[in-house]
Amino acid sequence: MVSDFGRGVADVQRGARFVLARPRLWVWLAAPAAVALVVLAGVVWLAVAWASPAIDAAAAVLPDAVERVAAGALTVVLIALLAVAGYFAFFAIAALLSAPFNEMLSEAIEVEITGAPPPPSSLGRLVRDVAVGIGHALRRVIKYAATVALLVAVGAVVPVVGAIASAIGGVWVTAQFAAYDAYDAVWARKGWRYADKLAYVRRHRGRALGLGAAIAALMAVPGFNLLALSFGAAGATLAFVSTGDDNAAAVAASSARATG
Repeated sequence: MVSDFGRGVADVQRGARFVLARPRLWVWLAAPAAVALVVLAGVVWLAVAWASPAIDAAAAVLPDAVERVAAGALTVVLIALLAVAGYFAFFAIAALLSAPFNEMLSEAIEVEITGAPPPPSSLGRLVRDVAVGIGHALRRVIKYAATVALLVAVGAVVPVVGAIASAIGGVWVTAQFAAYDAYDAVWARKGWRYADKLAYVRRHRGRALGLGAAIAALMAVPGFNLLALSFGAAGATLAFVSTGDDNAAAVAASSARATG
């Protein structure tokens, strides 16, 4: 499991090297990076705009004596909460809007390393692929957002223990979401069913989690966060092809045996 986790982390590095070494693929980096930059700017603007009103509102409900003593700590806590919420919002929205571009990047990589002929290009296919990519990403994002909202609620309601559990759960859920999002750049193109996707993750759990953790970490690093999702999709594509696990029927059958 530990070695597989390390391989997953390395997959993101492999994906980054692969794409950066091929200028013809950079167009699929530029579009998601521009999207991520716009989303990041919007999230930061909202966080800054809400910070002062949130602090004032929280201070207003505290007794004067407590407010004088705890004002500094309250400010730190609220800013930290806004930063965490901003991270989750940035991740989810950027993943949603970058999905079609990452699927196209994944397809270009798979065509190059397998030698398979690319599917015919057309405006209709482009529009369809964009619509399908956004649809698949929207389903992932809704599930992720609902889970994160639940964890945040637990952290807010249950003091100390709830906050710790919420933080740990948030890290785990974000890594899982990032892995699923990256691999779905491959799966969505192949029309895999949800059960097939879950079965693949179970078969490669450690590697998928390592890849997701690396993406999640890069999403918190300025500069890298504009490219992290694309590097993750590239790494997931390379990992997917290297496993040779490109048989949805076999994956589904394996899943059925495991659950039956």
